[in-house]
Amino acid sequence: MAGEYERALKNAKRSKRPSRRTYELLRVVADNGDPRAIYAIATWYLHGHEFTGTNFKKAAQMLRKAADAGIAEAAYDLAVSCEKGLGVKKSEKTAFRLYVRAALLGDAQSHYEVGRMYFWGLGTQRDRKIARDWFQKAESLGITG
Repeated sequence: MAGEYERALKNAKRSKRPSRRTYELLRVVADNGDPRAIYAIATWYLHGHEFTGTNFKKAAQMLRKAADAGIAEAAYDLAVSCEKGLGVKKSEKTAFRLYVRAALLGDAQSHYEVGRMYFWGLGTQRDRKIARDWFQKAESLGITG
């Protein structure tokens, strides 16, 4: 199925806007369990797309699948959804855990978000020393806020 995912990407790059064909290719690959395709479609539900519309609940379900499969960006987007209550119960504690997970999986922005959560005591104990460490790591990755 890896080849099918690459085919969907190649199809997407042919035009400025993703086509129905791109969506159909991604859907097949996602239905076969490819977490990259699941994440791609989840973002369409999250941000609204002409082929999916906006559906925060569906987005969160798909983001969880992709995050559980190790997609760092999916863990980050799911953390944002939990922090804001988009398609899931609002929970700073869950958001904090997901930001940490996303950071450990390699998402640069999540390092800053973990620092922010420690700085303000959102979903975790307030600890400004630990927050500074996370902010420094984020800055080393090119993230300033």
